[in-house]
Amino acid sequence: MKIALFRSHRRDLLSFAIDALTRGGYCHAGVWFGKRKKLVEAYWPAVRERDLAPGEENGIDFFRVAGWTPGMDAAAETYCQLAIAAHEPYSIEGLFRFLAPARVFLGDGKEGNAKFPTFCSQFAFEVVQHVSAMRLQNAPSYEVDPSHLAWSPLLIRDTI
Repeated sequence: MKIALFRSHRRDLLSFAIDALTRGGYCHAGVWFGKRKKLVEAYWPAVRERDLAPGEENGIDFFRVAGWTPGMDAAAETYCQLAIAAHEPYSIEGLFRFLAPARVFLGDGKEGNAKFPTFCSQFAFEVVQHVSAMRLQNAPSYEVDPSHLAWSPLLIRDTI
């Protein structure tokens, strides 16, 4: 399992908004299962699994998680499949909670499970946290946008 951070996400207005608001290098995040060649992502309207489109990997940086073991891969897959089966909802409102000024109006989010809506980098963060008890950042998952996820000292850039 690896964390996939997208430098571009074609024809996606939410990713365009994230890029514009954060001015970071990444606009979307997902969880990559290389053995099955599947991406699991929080994407409107709910968490889903999909194949990468031809050439799409050229706009994605892949990161392995320091201390991750092969046994954790199976637990991460189970967690993701449960989120898909529960139709864990995507949160457009939550998407803007990683901006401190927005939290003044929206309030704090909830770190979660399938009962609470999530957004892309929050979901990736929570997969790692749920399976390994490692936090990718010293912040709640709902405060971490895709670009700040890349700042984690636990993420090591890798190949697909």
